[in-house]
Amino acid sequence: QVKGDRMRSKFGSILRSKGFLWLAGRDDMCGEWSQAGAVGEFSCGGYFYAAVGEDEWPPEGSEPYEMIMKDFDGPELKDRRQELVFIGQNLKQDAITSSLNDCLVTKEDLQPTEASSSSKAEEPTEHSWKFGIDYLKDPFPKWDVGEFEYEEGSEEEEEGSEGGDKAEG
Repeated sequence: QVKGDRMRSKFGSILRSKGFLWLAGRDDMCGEWSQAGAVGEFSCGGYFYAAVGEDEWPPEGSEPYEMIMKDFDGPELKDRRQELVFIGQNLKQDAITSSLNDCLVTKEDLQPTEASSSSKAEEPTEHSWKFGIDYLKDPFPKWDVGEFEYEEGSEEEEEGSEGGDKAEG
């Protein structure tokens, strides 16, 4: 009860949250977060399309393909991202955003040898420092995602499956 009160005081009443995230050191896999009430689950959501050969993608010009491209952020990050949605009452967006930003890895967090050698063979780019961070403590279990296979219609079935108002932050 005390923890719940403290959370509501700091963030507002978060009833539901869900989304995808890029976990440091797991550059090819998408984390999936789902929370309802006091129950939360963090698991593997599969591969980012950035890690999958384009021959495995939905057909170019199709609605699923356009949805993937909408989320692309250039030739390096591609679809790797943090995308979380919070649903609740009296939400304190600034406090939620600030707390989540505190979880992000920054250049200052890098080990000196990593920062200088992360792209020895290539010219460093704006985002190259974000890849291959595998020396930080990872408290989550390893994910076994198997082989990637695009399934026709799988993305359309998920879209629109939940009703209600949502706010992204």
